[in-house]
Amino acid sequence: MTCILYPILHYPPVIGGLEQWSQNIAERQPGDIEIFIVTGKVLGEPNFEKKGNVTIVRTSFFALSDLSHSSIIYIATAVPFIFLRSLLLSQNARAFHCHGFVSAIMGYFLSALTGKPFICTEQSIKLRNPALRHVAGVAYGKAAVCIGSSGAVEEEFKKMGIRKITAIPNGVDLEKFTNVRGRTSRIDSPFVILSVGRLEKVKGHKYLVEAFADIKKEIPNARLILVGDGSERDNLEKQADELGIGGAIEFAGEILHDELPRWYHGADVFVMPSLSEGFGITAIEAMASVLAVVATRVGSLPEIVRDGETGILVERGNAEQIYSAVLRIYRDETLRLTLEENGKREVQKFDWRNSATEVYKIYLSLV
Repeated sequence: MTCILYPILHYPPVIGGLEQWSQNIAERQPGDIEIFIVTGKVLGEPNFEKKGNVTIVRTSFFALSDLSHSSIIYIATAVPFIFLRSLLLSQNARAFHCHGFVSAIMGYFLSALTGKPFICTEQSIKLRNPALRHVAGVAYGKAAVCIGSSGAVEEEFKKMGIRKITAIPNGVDLEKFTNVRGRTSRIDSPFVILSVGRLEKVKGHKYLVEAFADIKKEIPNARLILVGDGSERDNLEKQADELGIGGAIEFAGEILHDELPRWYHGADVFVMPSLSEGFGITAIEAMASVLAVVATRVGSLPEIVRDGETGILVERGNAEQIYSAVLRIYRDETLRLTLEENGKREVQKFDWRNSATEVYKIYLSLV
């Protein structure tokens, strides 16, 4: 049995694309691979947990209570605990698999101390500070291989001078998202717009709320549902009240990933208004749910959503274009059906099993 150790700041039930990636890759490894995950504590979750060939050890000074947001204090105090526990448990590990910038830094030092190789996975590289970008470049440069979740991330690695790169996309559990039918009992409005993601500035929800104010004028019974939580929630609720549409927007808060399929299938259109995005896993979940998608032209989203074919692309920070795109889908049933069917076919290639198999090949090449 080959053991791969993940020194990772966050792991589900913490919400995020990188967290979903690490869990789906870990849980889909064959029986000859054992995954050992060392991560931060989460309120209500056991500090030791075993699921098949995946063992989870949670260690940190504080326990995380907000599943969609970590404070700087939590991160700063959790990293030493995760690093030291990983070092103590590294004896049986054949390699480290690091997810995200903070994890990559830990992997760099763990590799230096143990002589064992490490892998880096990135959903997006948003480091604009030259010093941090330099540090990241040094860490990534020492990795046995850097995995980018999209062509856009692969290009970012290249700009940093990294050469040992491969692209392995995010995936979707096709069976989970395609086998749900009908609206949920809570979602009964004639036209439902859904957005799933952390309520942070980078996700661009304020532009969706602004667009929705105009959409309501054209579709009086329309309803907007925002699934997720974060530091922008109060600002978004205030914005909605100021626009007079507070009663038509449901802030659903954090929803467990296993419960998301019913929310997708209860909607008529999915909007991803991100200002920056690494991969956009919720876009492919929506497509797998046979839902028309509107997304911003950022990061790897144009690799997933082909404008006019599998969805509609809009410019980031442009409420008017979001408004126009949603109205097009509402008014043109032929367009909506075309987007849904094309999206359903396109998403077949984003199967977690395929991504896990590619990672498994990398593990074998290291050991």
